[in-house]
Amino acid sequence: MGVLVAGSTHMDFYITESRFPSPGEAVRGEASSVRPGGKGAN
Repeated sequence: MGVLVAGSTHMDFYITESRFPSPGEAVRGEASSVRPGGKGAN
């Protein structure tokens, strides 16, 4: 038995913020993590 993946697999970078920034504003992230993503990983 085999598995065929039609799509890419890559790493996603997640950054947690306390709130959404206003237009033109920069908000410092509080925490970050790297997780597998892409169509092949889903």
